[in-house]
Amino acid sequence: MQPSQILIVAGLMFFCTAMQAAVGFGFGLFAIPIMLMAGIDLPHAITLAIIATFFQCLLGAVRLRAHADVRPFLGVIALRFAFMPVGVFLLAGLLTFGEARVKQVIGVALLAVLVAQWLFKVKPRDHVHWVWTLVAGTISGLCGGALGMGGPPVVLWVMAHKWPGDKVRASLFTLFASLVPLQLLVMVLKFGPDLLYTALIACAFVPLMYL
Repeated sequence: MQPSQILIVAGLMFFCTAMQAAVGFGFGLFAIPIMLMAGIDLPHAITLAIIATFFQCLLGAVRLRAHADVRPFLGVIALRFAFMPVGVFLLAGLLTFGEARVKQVIGVALLAVLVAQWLFKVKPRDHVHWVWTLVAGTISGLCGGALGMGGPPVVLWVMAHKWPGDKVRASLFTLFASLVPLQLLVMVLKFGPDLLYTALIACAFVPLMYL
């Protein structure tokens, strides 16, 4: 990356981590489109975002571990694990259409997220139907692997539960952090070891994210 791009990434790491710490999600949703505009290609932008998300969400999950209970969302975790590699292969196909098409797809994805959040305002309940679990886990895995923005379906699913705020945040942090090691492995196998260098750059910004 160029020095100017590194400065942009540093600013995003600081701002987007603070935002995600406050509301529980949204890092990739904001950071990835800006990194694309800065000239960073999508696989590297996704790598930067998922590494930042991993450290921030891991810390949040540890601090809120008293409120975390993984049993209710083991199904979502399994579905995300199953469909994320499919998403990575979709990403490889998307890249063959060129940078302009990639940006168009990201724009459509952002619009879809906004529309979904506006339309699907589900009243929190004690139990969520298994069909919504299937839909949320599948779409989240696909979008996470293909676009690095798999959070919104999971957020909608978690918010549909009648859980206290700390449990909601602990659940989101755990869900997001759990997928990252496998996603990084699949992306490196698919796009090459250069992504490990990008991951190291993200790791260098951990003190800034902690701040």
